[in-house]
Amino acid sequence: MRNLTLTSLQTLANDQTVLCTKVEPIKDFIDGRYVEPVKGQKYECVLTGNGYDKITIKTEEIFSSITMEMIESNNGAIPVEVSNFVCKIYADRKTGNLLVSAKASTVQPAIVDSNQNNLLFTN
Repeated sequence: MRNLTLTSLQTLANDQTVLCTKVEPIKDFIDGRYVEPVKGQKYECVLTGNGYDKITIKTEEIFSSITMEMIESNNGAIPVEVSNFVCKIYADRKTGNLLVSAKASTVQPAIVDSNQNNLLFTN
């Protein structure tokens, strides 16, 4: 099987709405523990238009513009916009199972149009 690369999160999500449910820093794991410095951020997102599948998106952002407090105060999920999304879908060489690797330059809270309750993507 050949690798598949997608550059549109909305295509993968089958919708404009992508919800972030968790964010955590990426650190190196050395001698049985995580060590500083922070290497990036890991965002767990839900694809609402695709059966609520989950995807983890990694960035090289040292500081996240989204906090767990923001997510928790918004019923556990906030709409996000993702810049420069690249997703690779490939088969595991040993098992043949499909795997997904997703990266982006940034993940930020989406701007919500309060008049029509629609998400406005700035990209």
